[in-house]
Amino acid sequence: MKPLRRCASVASVAPVVSVALLMGGQTARGQGVEEALDLATGSASVFTALNHNRVDLGDRTESTTEPSVGLAGTLAGDFNSGPNSLLLDYSGTVETRREESANQTTDSSWFSGASRFNHVGPGNRYDFGLGHTVRSVRNDTGFVTNLSSYDTQNVINAGAGVRFFPGDLSTLRISADASKGFGEGDLGDTTSYLAKAELERRLSNRSFAILTGSRSWADEENLDLIIDSAQLGYLINLDSGTFSIGAGVSEAESEFPNGAVTNSDAVIGYLNRTWIADQWTMSVSYDRSLSDSAIDQVVDVPRFGGPAELNVRLNDLSVTDAVDLRYTSRQLCDVCNFGLLLGGEARKSEFSGQTTHELRGGLDLGFQLTSLQRLEFSYLWQGETNEDAGVILEQVHRFDTRWSRQLAEETTFGVEFDQVYLRSRLDRADEEEFVLRLVLTHGFSMMSGR
Repeated sequence: MKPLRRCASVASVAPVVSVALLMGGQTARGQGVEEALDLATGSASVFTALNHNRVDLGDRTESTTEPSVGLAGTLAGDFNSGPNSLLLDYSGTVETRREESANQTTDSSWFSGASRFNHVGPGNRYDFGLGHTVRSVRNDTGFVTNLSSYDTQNVINAGAGVRFFPGDLSTLRISADASKGFGEGDLGDTTSYLAKAELERRLSNRSFAILTGSRSWADEENLDLIIDSAQLGYLINLDSGTFSIGAGVSEAESEFPNGAVTNSDAVIGYLNRTWIADQWTMSVSYDRSLSDSAIDQVVDVPRFGGPAELNVRLNDLSVTDAVDLRYTSRQLCDVCNFGLLLGGEARKSEFSGQTTHELRGGLDLGFQLTSLQRLEFSYLWQGETNEDAGVILEQVHRFDTRWSRQLAEETTFGVEFDQVYLRSRLDRADEEEFVLRLVLTHGFSMMSGR
């Protein structure tokens, strides 16, 4: 099961809106969110489906075919009013399947999304923010064909900051953030905090130097973790987008229930470049960090827009090197839109010393066949390799195809065919899932500009 498709307008507008937020850029840096459009889109759907699943057990193959019905919905928006801004993007699906062999029904659900509210006070002296994220995580599950089989984690975070101006060209921001993660099953709950001081110096009308010092700590079920970091960065706003680079160090102290304490340190840094044009956006990034999943809850800002990642992996304290490329375009042809996602991460655990690699890639392609008909195709691949990255131990391919016809101004009928292929060299079976779905959707969209 997967969420039904979002309205196309969200994919084309949201990436542009989110760039300033992802940079950590505040309105003081000249990339204010008030330049964006106010946008709201949403949809509600009812569907019926036929699900076919095959499991390769080596000496035989087990197959099941199950009918199902369900409801789905999406909601996305970008709103700005004076010092306040709200960015959100949610989707969800609830489905009931009929198991003919057992003569019973089973219910499942899948939800994903994030929202972020920010308030920047007059003169940019005070600011605070609230956020929520719901996501699928894989701890011991590995990859799965049905997204509802992943564990779900909800994260709520809040933070506030105050700015001081020790000169015409300098700004000092002191902030504090807190985050609470609620996990189902064996995930457990986590609490994390972040205290940060950031000194920003304007070098020109477009460029800044940024010195950051922070302490983050987490209370986890079997671990108390403290991480201290210091980093020097550079940011410049270009006509075509932004460029930023930074480097620093992190030190971590981990205390276990038996009283044992371990210390870790690492060189950290980042390199980001974004391009923003009328018809396309692109971002390329590299990031090196010392962190774990609980600390990431309070440090990371949700990413909005573009091809979505369907799940994330939970990790202990690790040094992570991550690369990411995202591209969206409406200029591939006159009647189509295109989105691309490429990325990879290498993580070395500070506890076990083991290195893991995760790779991912995806694309979205949509064609407006006629004024009333549209064809969409998406593909997402995820894989995990062995320690030397020479062998892919486990991978999953997801192909989604959708044809839709507009019945009324905000009402569409669609036919979807989804394919999932799970391949594993581990001690588990290969699996395939095919879903044919008929969908009736009613949506809405509102937009206003300044």
